[in-house]
Amino acid sequence: MNSHLPILSPIIKWLFFFFLTTSLTVNLSGCKTADTPIIKPEIITSGSLVGNGVSQQDMIISTQSEWTNFLRDFNDRFQSNGNDQITQQTIDFSENQILIIFDAWKNSLDHQIVFDKLIDSKEKFVVHFIHVPPQIESDETILTQPYFILKIPRLSKPLAINILRPHLTFLPIRS
Repeated sequence: MNSHLPILSPIIKWLFFFFLTTSLTVNLSGCKTADTPIIKPEIITSGSLVGNGVSQQDMIISTQSEWTNFLRDFNDRFQSNGNDQITQQTIDFSENQILIIFDAWKNSLDHQIVFDKLIDSKEKFVVHFIHVPPQIESDETILTQPYFILKIPRLSKPLAINILRPHLTFLPIRS
């Protein structure tokens, strides 16, 4: 009987580790934190419209005809503001959507919207942007409107948009 123990011992150890690792793999692959970043969307363009913008709005474009109409209406505006025209004319809308953010009008240059992350929560997807105010306060008043355009995968749940707006206070420079 002792002659079988040396043979069974490695087999039992192997089986033990096999079931342990299989069990951990199955359990951990099913685990997911409450808010897990899931997607790195493709940035199509961003910038600011100057003097000739639209109302503050967020829109999702889901068809090629909507995208073609948007490009026809806005490419000249983007180019007249010193931004490049959008060259991505064709999108596979069976797998993707376009998310467009037009922020509120601002009274000075250099306001930006920056993409932060896209999160999958239990009941919805949440896309986070950060509004970046100008680094230097200006006395010049020029109406500008930051915008951001992302290509995102078609989502199976509603999409919420969150724009973080940090409040900065400019302190006087001591001389």
